[in-house]
Amino acid sequence: MKRIAILTAGADAPGANAAIRSIVRTAYYKDMEVLGVRGGFAGLLSDDVIILTSKSVSGILPRGGTILGTSRTHIDESQIQTIKEVMDRYRITILAVLGDRETMSTCELLSQNDIPVLALPLTIDNDINGTDETIGFDTAVTTIAEALDKLHTTAEAHHRVMVVETMGGATGWLALYGGISGGADFIVIPEVEVEKEKIVDHIYRRRESGRGFSIVVVAEGTKLPWLPQSEVGVGHALAKEIQDATGMETRITVLGHQQRGGSPTVQDRMLATQMGIQLVNAVKEGTINKMVAFSGGRMELINFDLASQIKTADKELYNLAEIFY
Repeated sequence: MKRIAILTAGADAPGANAAIRSIVRTAYYKDMEVLGVRGGFAGLLSDDVIILTSKSVSGILPRGGTILGTSRTHIDESQIQTIKEVMDRYRITILAVLGDRETMSTCELLSQNDIPVLALPLTIDNDINGTDETIGFDTAVTTIAEALDKLHTTAEAHHRVMVVETMGGATGWLALYGGISGGADFIVIPEVEVEKEKIVDHIYRRRESGRGFSIVVVAEGTKLPWLPQSEVGVGHALAKEIQDATGMETRITVLGHQQRGGSPTVQDRMLATQMGIQLVNAVKEGTINKMVAFSGGRMELINFDLASQIKTADKELYNLAEIFY
């Protein structure tokens, strides 16, 4: 009988539990057994393995986080033998890894060393190449949009500029989608270099037209030649530059880890569920060393060398966003 061992690695994201539930229930439906590895790859190295049953995943569909826990432990060549020994001891047929882009690079290393692995793209950053969307992205974007909805009222009441810093790593997917969905008045992302004058002039034009407030969304990984580096983050640096240039009272909101938290949206629950089913189907068919991807409305299996490449935010969509400024 085939035995799947599930682990979550890297940063957590809403929908991880929905994916775990999907894998477990689909596996038992197809006469397979499932184990869970607690604490990511660190748990695999320390032999922290438990049995998962349908009862183990009862009620976890709406829960954020991951019932297995996670870690940012990285695997190198010296640890391969330990992983093989653990897999042999528990008679693990294949590792089912849920994780971010760095995790996909780890999966590639495992596959190169004859460790069978399948993976699901789990990250709010949406920066994994080869898939249109990653598990957790929609929930994080929804959190950003809801935050902007609330910030609009206080910004308007006080005639302030509100700078909102989002997560996203080195990419601007969260800032772009969240900014558009939440009605941002300007969006700044790592993929597009924008001059300070363009932001300042836009804020001036809004004020002259009777809109005495502005919401500026900036991705945490943004680096601009004119923007000083700040120990407290790009949002604080940008807010200071805007206030100094415009004389308008400017406030900063760093959304932070709340973007990773909370119950997953319907879209993330469905994506995680469908990807989990696809992973188990691949196990049933004997397919290994692939990541499940959602592309063009279909589930596909792609190579880890493609998945580990960075997917940058859509510049065409960024340009279109100016229509709504």
